[in-house]
Order: sequence, then structure tokens, then C-alpha cells
Amino acid sequence: MLIDELVVPKYHATLMGVLSEVAGHFRSSFSRAMLYGGSGQAFMVNIHPTLNSNSIYAWNHAPFFRALAGLGIEMIDHGTFSRGTSLPTRRALEQLLADELDTMQPCALVSGEYQLISGYDSTGLVISQPWTSHGGRRPRHLSFGTWSELGPEVQARFFTFRKVVGKDLRGLVIDSLQYARSLYYESGKHTFAPCAAGAEAYPLWARALQGPADTGHGNWWNATVWAECRAMASGYFAELAQLFPATAELGMMLADEYALIASDLSALADPEMLSRVPEKVALLQSVALRERNCVAALSDLVALLQHKA
Repeated sequence: MLIDELVVPKYHATLMGVLSEVAGHFRSSFSRAMLYGGSGQAFMVNIHPTLNSNSIYAWNHAPFFRALAGLGIEMIDHGTFSRGTSLPTRRALEQLLADELDTMQPCALVSGEYQLISGYDSTGLVISQPWTSHGGRRPRHLSFGTWSELGPEVQARFFTFRKVVGKDLRGLVIDSLQYARSLYYESGKHTFAPCAAGAEAYPLWARALQGPADTGHGNWWNATVWAECRAMASGYFAELAQLFPATAELGMMLADEYALIASDLSALADPEMLSRVPEKVALLQSVALRERNCVAALSDLVALLQHKA
């Protein structure tokens, strides 16, 4: 059984690549930028003190799941499993996933990166990945019973999806902007120690760059993923400016500012910047200042949406 139109696009934020494909399968009319912005992912930044790239995946998803439901997609978390999980428990999960796929409901897992479960055959689950290359932590197939592709130490978290009735567009947008403000100002609600999100993330990132740890890969991947998110924030505000004329001036200002943030973060990821620590710190300071000003303006945008057509 294969939902053969499902192929994960090559987004750096692989969670959003999976969700983009799920949204398309559910015949959602939302654009890529609306999916990032409406779910709040466009405004996420989560940093570990050593720039460990796991921080990109390890944050509190509960508010994200609520925002995603506003877009008409329910993402159901079935928890973390491994080859060490008992065979009856793994078998029950396999049956649950197969039952969902039989009714054309896509499923997903995260192991190394987010991946879409697009079907199954007589031997196991069929996986669609964001890249063609794969290693032990990115199985393109997961054998029933043994889960041998995962390796002995690797865990996987599994999800199923449902199409639900979303919010009206204005309500969805207002909620997303309030979520963006919370992500920025309330780090403790959205991540887990020792990581920091929002306004607290950038000073932590700067300190990591100036520390003794080798931050080459961690800096590159964090900068690459969060730059993509901010580029989507830019597109989101440009789209809102078109959808809600009363917000046009402020929306386009925010679109321009988030485009500059995305550009600075992309520059931070440039391998040629690897040893130029003062320049990287200066770029982060520029990003932090721009983002602080942008988030401060979101309450004005909410007010426009609440009181004007």
C-alpha cells in the first residue's frame, strides 16, 4: 500500500517539509509561507549552549500542534520508540500506522530528521525522506518487527495526521502573531533547559561562538534552518499585506525586515565565516536588534487585524 503522490520536499526545517506534503494531501489551499507563519515555525529559534543541532528538534511542540490545528491539520504524537521497545508495543504501533495508511492518512517519524511514512509493503514501512542520501539514522524502510534499520541506540518518534476544521483566516493570523510574541518573550514556555528560545537565544548563540567548543557544524545548521524560517516569515507578512489591506504598510515593513534577518542568518552559515568570530557575533547582534523591533510591532499588527477590515 503506497500513497504514491507523497514525496517530502527538501526543506531545511524537515518538520515543515513533512507538513507541507501532508497539507497538499489534505488539499489545503495555504501557501508555504502561510504554513510556516500560521503554525508559528517561521518565528521559532531554539539554541543550545554548545550549538548542538538537536535544539532544532527539541522544543515544546504543544503550542505548535495547537497552531497547526488552526490550519486544519491535527498532528497526533504517539511517543518515542526504539528497537529496545517491547515487540508487542512495536507491533501495536505498526498496526496503528498501517490502519491509518489504509485510509490514506499519512504518517511520519522523526529519527535524525522528520520523514514521511508514505506506505508499507509486506516487509515494513516505506519512508519518504527530504534527501536522497541516507544513513543508519535516516531509514528509507523500517522492517516490521525488527526495526533493524534504526540501529541499537537510535530512537524514533511517530506521528499520525488528521484533517480537521481550521480557524477563520483572521483568527488564525491573530493567534499566530500572539504565538510569535510568546516564542520571543517567554522562552521557558517553549523550550527545555539548557536551551533558550526567542530573545534569550541570540545572546546564548553569541556566547557559544566565542567559547572553546567546536561550533562549526552546529552554527551552520542552526543558521541555515532559522534563516529558512525567517525567509518564510518575510513571505508570510507580504501575503498578509495582500490579504488584509489595512495591514499593508506595516506588513510590508515586517516582510522587508524579516528578509534582512534571513539574509544575515544565511551569511552566518557561510563556511567562509567559520573562523571570523567577531563578524559572526556582529551579525547575530544585528539579527537580535531587528527581530526585537519586529516582534515589538506585532501587537500593532494584531490591533489592525482586530479592528479593521
